Amino acid sequence: MTQKTMSIEEVELSPLSDSQTGELLVGNKMDLVSDVKVELTVELGDVEMTVSELFALEENSVVALDKLVSEDLKLMMNGQCVAAGKLMVVDDNFGIQVSKVFAK
Repeated sequence: MTQKTMSIEEVELSPLSDSQTGELLVGNKMDLVSDVKVELTVELGDVEMTVSELFALEENSVVALDKLVSEDLKLMMNGQCVAAGKLMVVDDNFGIQVSKVFAK
């Protein structure tokens, strides 16, 4: 077996000062990501039940959620609430009328 010789050198880095700032990677260039698709989901509410209650569900069973009809629904992206609004009917589909937007 032939051994390969390696050259190992120490790297010297100069400290970065506060005055050495560059251009932002994205900045305000929204056009770089404007065509990226994201998946949004609407959270209607939650319910807690036992396994036996879950197994007892059948066709036409009704599961009551913890959300009041008058409360805003959560518009979620990647598990984070990004907006809230009211449930709407758009033609034959459900929709959400956004009443609050949560910016980070």
